[in-house]
Amino acid sequence: MKNDVWFRERARELYHCEGALEVDDDAAVSIGASGGAYVQAWVWVDTIPEGAPGMET
Repeated sequence: MKNDVWFRERARELYHCEGALEVDDDAAVSIGASGGAYVQAWVWVDTIPEGAPGMET
């Protein structure tokens, strides 16, 4: 049976990008009825320089 640890590892395998998207060892996991799960992750969001084309500040 898939548990929280399995889903965290799978999330890392599929989506991990050092410094951009990371999953902690104790990240929250919400397993759904369909067999999938939501896994809490850290996502880096950089600041947008003022005046960048097409970006509102």
